[in-house]
Amino acid sequence: LVSRLTGDTIPRVGERAELHLPYSKLHWFDPATEQALNGAASPA
Repeated sequence: LVSRLTGDTIPRVGERAELHLPYSKLHWFDPATEQALNGAASPA
């Protein structure tokens, strides 16, 4: 997980943090190919 955070909260190493993620802003990648997954159906 990679994220950009504002500087008002700095988590400590090992500290649990709750993140709220707007689904429309997420970018997904295939771990094997590192290609972006854009939600389009794959060809049959």
